[in-house]
Amino acid sequence: MTTFTAPMHVSGREKSIPGDVLVSQTATILFTDTTIPLFTIPGPARIIDFYVDVITVFNAGSSNLLDIGTNSGTNQFANDLALTAAARLLGSSDGSRVINYARTADTAVTATYVRTGTNPSAGSAVITAVYALPFILPA
Repeated sequence: MTTFTAPMHVSGREKSIPGDVLVSQTATILFTDTTIPLFTIPGPARIIDFYVDVITVFNAGSSNLLDIGTNSGTNQFANDLALTAAARLLGSSDGSRVINYARTADTAVTATYVRTGTNPSAGSAVITAVYALPFILPA
């Protein structure tokens, strides 16, 4: 596990350049998982988006959905993303969730595979969070 603190400090620069540093974290969810911890996004982060790359299609009998959130709100960042085709899905495709993307404190992110019907025998997806952290240049 990699750890770091925010804001980030960048050395070797002569001029102050306002902006953010883009960071990503990645985790995998499998058809055997239900709700799993993914990673912690440090505060003060501004989430850019969540990308879900469905590598192997999930094949439960009726529904194969993914929620991304926190322990207090399992679908806070993405709700009911369909895992039924090999594709890249965007968490921000549901615009009502974007309001939750500004974080002021460390946020433990979870993923929940919601399935109904017969038990699945296949499925894997890689979940990537991309977020921006402010950086401070040394004086």
